Amino acid sequence: MPGASADCLGFPTAAGITSRASDVARRTALEYPRGQAHSLKIERELDEMEAEEAMAATSEPRNAAELGLTIEGVNHFTLPVRDHDKSRAFYVMLLGAEVRREPNWESVRAGRSNSTALAVRLCEGVEMDLFHQPFGMGEPDQFHPNHAFFVQSPDELRAFRSMLESNGTPTVLVTQQTDRELQAGTSCQAELHFRDPDGNHLEITCRSFPFGDDVRIGPPDLWDTVYDWRSWPKAE
Repeated sequence: MPGASADCLGFPTAAGITSRASDVARRTALEYPRGQAHSLKIERELDEMEAEEAMAATSEPRNAAELGLTIEGVNHFTLPVRDHDKSRAFYVMLLGAEVRREPNWESVRAGRSNSTALAVRLCEGVEMDLFHQPFGMGEPDQFHPNHAFFVQSPDELRAFRSMLESNGTPTVLVTQQTDRELQAGTSCQAELHFRDPDGNHLEITCRSFPFGDDVRIGPPDLWDTVYDWRSWPKAE
């Protein structure tokens, strides 16, 4: 057809199948070269044509934002524990969690699940399933995963630290605010790092804590939080 170009939507082939415009143009460029510079220009144009064809062929939304999908909140997260009784004492008695569901070993014996969990709610919107799993605990110097919570009052943070340590759970109190010089009494964000009896790394933060000699500057040394779960809690 006079004046026809490779930009039209399609061309009939011998087999009666319509070819893509970019395919026809590419064959034309290869069969009738006009020099290297012209060929490179044609190649760039072909790449743009193929990209446009791919976009046209994919008209459906391709990501969550285009589909209007959003995560509404946290359902739960899990931690491995060796002993549910120790976990109950630690999370309920020391940290004030509420038991939401007791372990169901009958479901394991019946083959409906491969493990069972003590479900606790530590604070509003956060439920933790403490699954019985006597293996796979983190190494002593493994920083992540790290589950962090917060309190508003410095006195609350001090009270949690005192209660944890009196029961044989070592803690480390640090601030990682190194952007300014800290004087005694200066407000800083303090992080109380410790572990549950199974070595899970936990943290309680207070965003307005008075800096003092009890607060280290810099990241925590997690080796200082290690203890033997078998001897926890500490005997009176």
